[in-house]
Amino acid sequence: MANPSTTAKPDLASAMYPALSREAKARDAQQARWQAEQKARNRQLADRIGAVTEQIRREKRERALQRALEDGVTVCRDMDCEIIRSLFVATRDQVKPLAATLELDGLE
Repeated sequence: MANPSTTAKPDLASAMYPALSREAKARDAQQARWQAEQKARNRQLADRIGAVTEQIRREKRERALQRALEDGVTVCRDMDCEIIRSLFVATRDQVKPLAATLELDGLE
């Protein structure tokens, strides 16, 4: 009879499936490690895909903004066109006084 103090406590697999062979237990452990590695790889891939997707969205927004800047302003009605023109002229007329003020203050 074995001494109770020297007998190793059975692991969970041995307790649940005492008939499993050592090789079967090793295969089960190998499969569990492989599954854990696959989950980690899937998480990494999902993170990379998310980063690339965000970069693509950012580049699309930048291209759309650049296209809008290059195409200029388009308006449907003549009245709106006149408002945009007057705002543009007013802004353009403010450039020289603003530059002179900044130069006097030593900020330009």
